[in-house]
Amino acid sequence: MATTEHRQNEPQSDKRRDYFAAGTLCVRNVDLLGPDVIKAYFAADPDKTIVFPRGDVADAGDAIPGWSMQANELFWEDER
Repeated sequence: MATTEHRQNEPQSDKRRDYFAAGTLCVRNVDLLGPDVIKAYFAADPDKTIVFPRGDVADAGDAIPGWSMQANELFWEDER
């Protein structure tokens, strides 16, 4: 299940702000080694983190309506 977090001072927040200032609607950080596989940030609330762990279905909200993928699809089948 996706969870939300609020983080403002992480090292990549400046980079995300640059992306949002350029018109990007959704920024994702993918970490295949950690438990929180996909972290999504949206321009509408850039300090809010939506976390998609293994087994969850990630979506892109209004950035790409209807798009989704299983976080597990980022791993080799024997790692799922």
